Amino acid sequence: MRSTERVVRLGLVLVLSGAVFLLLGIRSSPPVRAAVTKKIKIMPLGDSITSGTDASYSPAMASYRCELESLTGVTNYDYVGSVHGQWGNTGRPLLPVPSYCTTMADVDEEGHSGYAIANILAGASSWPGNLLSWATAADPDLVLIHLGTVDLVENGATVVNTVAGIGQVIDTLRAANPFVRIVLAQIIPGSSGGVNGTETATIPQFNALLPALVASKARPSSPILLVDMHTNFYINQHTLDGVHPNPNGENKMAGRWKTAIDQIMAIEVTLYSTYIPKVSR
Repeated sequence: MRSTERVVRLGLVLVLSGAVFLLLGIRSSPPVRAAVTKKIKIMPLGDSITSGTDASYSPAMASYRCELESLTGVTNYDYVGSVHGQWGNTGRPLLPVPSYCTTMADVDEEGHSGYAIANILAGASSWPGNLLSWATAADPDLVLIHLGTVDLVENGATVVNTVAGIGQVIDTLRAANPFVRIVLAQIIPGSSGGVNGTETATIPQFNALLPALVASKARPSSPILLVDMHTNFYINQHTLDGVHPNPNGENKMAGRWKTAIDQIMAIEVTLYSTYIPKVSR
């Protein structure tokens, strides 16, 4: 009987040890993430610097989106927005891509010519909807923001109000998708005096305040990355008219966007360990 008891006890010890081992193994196993099966949806958001024009507007402007698509390719990314062409507002028909851009097949975007930040947020009579409805419908995973030129160069808005408007844009995008990734641009130089004009003084002041805004809006579940579009971008070399980029300026912007896209998509969402990116659904 004693030997039998020892065998039974030994068996119980082994069973219990195995259970503990299994529990420890379960606890130590990393969470399994779903494989990415869908394209990452990118919304280019801005004014005419984002929307571009075509040959009916002289000179034509494809915007940075032309070169950016060639840099990102069409396999991993899907550009989204309520505008499905060039220059989609102020009663104009959607325009074809300028002939010098031979690579842009995905023309979806959210660029609105002449729109200040308030028009983006609240909407305007020249285009249906507003930022919340556009972002809700398109459901972007990543938004590229280049806004503030109309406010500062054309409307003479204050730097403080323009920065506050960008903060509202960020909040609105997160209201549509709490996990959205955002790349925010320190905007290119602009002048109301043409290619030989002096840069509007409030632009560098605005850009200088954006790092603090990004820090105040930091959220592990919704990363924001600041991209410098301003440094080494020259009005007389990289713009058509003092405000809108020429092809050299468009290519410079696209390269900086691409670098930022690669960086922000590599950031791990850390707030929720069970979060599965929407692109995997």
